[in-house]
Amino acid sequence: MDIASVSSICFLVNQVRRFWQRQRRLPATRLWWLWLATILVHLFLLLGPIVAPGAAVAPGSRGDGRAWPGSECPYLAGAVVLLLLLPPPAASPFPWRRRWRVRLVVRRRRWADLTLGDLLALLPPGVRTIAQVVDWLTRSQMAKLLAALPILYPILAELEVEAIIDHYCPTEAEVPIGAVIVILCLNRLTAPKPLSGLADWAAKTAISELTGVPAGKLNDDRLARALDALYPHLEEVWAEIVGRALVRYQIDLRLVFYDVTSFHFQGAYQGNPRITLGYTRSYRGKKQRKLALNVTGREKFPFLYALLDGNTTDVATVQRNMARLLEVLKKRGWPVNAVLVVGDRAMLSAEIVLAYHRAHLKYLGALKVLGETEKDLIRGVSEQEFQAQRLDDDHYGVQRPYTFEHKKLGAVTDVALVTLSRSLRRQQRRQRAEQLRAQRATLQTLRDEQLNRRKYKRQSYVEEQVRKQVLQKPGGEFLQVEVTGADGQLTLTWRLDGAALRQAMVLDGKFLLVTNDDTLSGAEMVALYGEKDKAEKAFRTLKSPLRLRPIFVHKEERIAALVFVNMLALLVYSILEMKCRRSGLLVTGEKVLQGFAHLAILYTHFVDGSVQVRVEELNGFQQEVVQALGQVWWPALPGGALPVPPAQPVISLPVGETILIPRRS
Repeated sequence: MDIASVSSICFLVNQVRRFWQRQRRLPATRLWWLWLATILVHLFLLLGPIVAPGAAVAPGSRGDGRAWPGSECPYLAGAVVLLLLLPPPAASPFPWRRRWRVRLVVRRRRWADLTLGDLLALLPPGVRTIAQVVDWLTRSQMAKLLAALPILYPILAELEVEAIIDHYCPTEAEVPIGAVIVILCLNRLTAPKPLSGLADWAAKTAISELTGVPAGKLNDDRLARALDALYPHLEEVWAEIVGRALVRYQIDLRLVFYDVTSFHFQGAYQGNPRITLGYTRSYRGKKQRKLALNVTGREKFPFLYALLDGNTTDVATVQRNMARLLEVLKKRGWPVNAVLVVGDRAMLSAEIVLAYHRAHLKYLGALKVLGETEKDLIRGVSEQEFQAQRLDDDHYGVQRPYTFEHKKLGAVTDVALVTLSRSLRRQQRRQRAEQLRAQRATLQTLRDEQLNRRKYKRQSYVEEQVRKQVLQKPGGEFLQVEVTGADGQLTLTWRLDGAALRQAMVLDGKFLLVTNDDTLSGAEMVALYGEKDKAEKAFRTLKSPLRLRPIFVHKEERIAALVFVNMLALLVYSILEMKCRRSGLLVTGEKVLQGFAHLAILYTHFVDGSVQVRVEELNGFQQEVVQALGQVWWPALPGGALPVPPAQPVISLPVGETILIPRRS
């Protein structure tokens, strides 16, 4: 054996020995098997580059025409024989050291006792931390926004929205219509975007993995074609989806709130007569359409809606809505006489009340105090009567009969509750005081800075300006203004009309509630009417978190279909709130969506082609929501890469659990 071979074996043995000694192991034992392994490795390294596979080697030669050294081959053979045949105490791995027996001892230790640092010491130089190991094994990483998709998609799946739409809108296109509408609905719930920006949103979220539709397929042309295909079947699709929800979630239809709102458009829209100019507190002079909505009282579930012309008055929508409501109740088997419809005060008239009676529907609403009949009814209740009939901490009420008369349809007498609200009284009086203060300031400015100057030298012009700037404004009816004197020497005086102010103060904080349900007490009437803001809150949800407004599409078919998508999103939103409340978690749907807004999913691609999928760890609030809902669905990757049964579209992934996905060929 040559010197190079001996030094190589010594180097290998010493390296192994140093490693094992560093572990500070327990009782010692001979490592004759370690010496054997070292010699075999050295033998393999020595013979590997010399003998070619399959080449004939002459006896006594090394394979390259040169003979083996006389001492090397016998020595290696003898060393192997000694280590294999002799017992460990008698075996000496190094015959060139014959004066003493070399013994290697280590302390026994199980692999389970090895520390992480011990394992990292075996890695290549420069790799000594877990982060370096992961980076060494990782080829790429990609993060996508998951948001609230895992808790919203199960609701759409429970209602079979995609299947229902595909049933009514079959297509041979690569992307089904139902999948496109579901994606649009999820977008309205998580991050509302215009149709032109939906593809960019889909590329940054896990929506493609959830539905199997690539983000590149969601261009605005495909979305527009999907809306066009859905338009002829809007009523049928909505009725079937709502019907499934009413049965599955046991929605109570005994109390219904009805209201009308408007939403505006951006653009000219000159070719669409149903879009007209409208005036609201927030948007004046904008093109608008109106939306009528029915919401259940207990679950705040929007089950019936109608898209109306922009110039439709609220009172004109009630009877049409009543007919559609009767169809829903009849189809669902609900007794009509057990349903109470609560509407706003702009939705009652003698004709409408008589229609409620003919349909055997119960109603509750407020009357506008416009005529002397209503004012006399309110004035007829004294303060002592109000104080004797306290309904709650803020309201007092006295019941009186009220008769609705119609020249052609007849008359009917129902129950009216003359109601006093202390908070409303304070608000109205404070507002009147501010109005009077503003009108007096206007008159003072007119007198001190403008009177008898330029145009204000003429009495007729001053009187006209007083009428426009003061008397026709709120609070001006309580002022008596006089303009006296000759032109150029005019005098402006005013005083408070005490009689008119006292008559107005008698009506402060008072209003009329009317119903044909004589079983309702005064307190119940006030409480039920106070809940009418459930429909208004649904409209606020539709306009703010879901962003129904503004609408940029122009075709009537696409406008109606896009409103349907927003209503579907509102339905899912309401079911999300309802399921949380039924589980004891009192949160709003908006808070839930905000709480999941930044939830992400991480895809890690390793050098061997496998993929690790990990969901970001849920915080405390997210865990409460997941526990309350009871089911969170995980999107499957395109091509069925996840190891789940083919019939199961999604799987549940516990927090922190990972799945290794083999690379597809």
